[in-house]
Amino acid sequence: MVNVSDVIVVGGGIGGLAAALSINNTGRSVAVFEQAPEFGEVGAGIQLAPNALEVLDQLGLKEEILKVAVLPKRLVLKDIYSAKEVATLDLGKEFQEEFGQPYVVLHRSDLHRVIYEACKKRENIKFFNNQIIQTAQEVDGTVSITNQNGETYTADAVIGADGLKSNLRKLFSNDELVNSEYVAYRGTIPIQEISNDVNMEDVIMWIGPNLHLVQYPVRRGELYNQVVVFKSYDATKENWGNPDEMTRRFEGSHPEVQNALSFINRQFRWPMFDRLPISNWTKGNITLLGDALIQCCNTLLKVGFKH
Repeated sequence: MVNVSDVIVVGGGIGGLAAALSINNTGRSVAVFEQAPEFGEVGAGIQLAPNALEVLDQLGLKEEILKVAVLPKRLVLKDIYSAKEVATLDLGKEFQEEFGQPYVVLHRSDLHRVIYEACKKRENIKFFNNQIIQTAQEVDGTVSITNQNGETYTADAVIGADGLKSNLRKLFSNDELVNSEYVAYRGTIPIQEISNDVNMEDVIMWIGPNLHLVQYPVRRGELYNQVVVFKSYDATKENWGNPDEMTRRFEGSHPEVQNALSFINRQFRWPMFDRLPISNWTKGNITLLGDALIQCCNTLLKVGFKH
């Protein structure tokens, strides 16, 4: 049994690392346990509203984020069949004055890297890889976690940020994943491969019944992010939400949408699952965060962990 820090964070994703940095700002040491062989983020683009930028600003990361982000001019909803603009939101000067921060889009891996590099600069934030944490328990004010090899580590408190399939969530609920019946295909492509009819200054969401396509530039405008989401009518089957069904579901959509679909990588599909809300996610000095919780945890990130 090894005492590694004041606080242990289980999960080294965006939420876990942001929590680690925020906690460290209170003067506490942190150990981050990640199941992957190395720290990194998969996926494609992410949109950050002003409240998220405010958190990153308080963590001292805003300027680094703006170096790799794109500040779109508008959010635009378009009818997926007619291309008619259904609604727009101007993200310019008045928006930023109203909310105090800009609305930005960037690659998830860029966001993760900025937070990770900030954590690495702190002497009292430690990192542990290849750690599949099985459980946690608290005895006399000390919390211990146990990994897949039976090794135990202790701290004053533990935060479970170990994702949708969280093992630490089992301390609070034995619930199962809920199949949303939606599936996503997402990815980025070099900006030069995009046709000239795409507006590079907007976040565009093409919307239709139980489906949508989201598009926007990321990484300083070098890449173009696209996410296709649709509800599967075959969700009870083993291979539900496959590329053939995607083609069928988007039949009759606008030519610009059809062109966008031709760039989508169809080898990687993300079936979308959820968790039902739980009434409590804190037990003594053990708490949940992020996808392990599926609740709003911005307060933790803003003020730092207190116990």
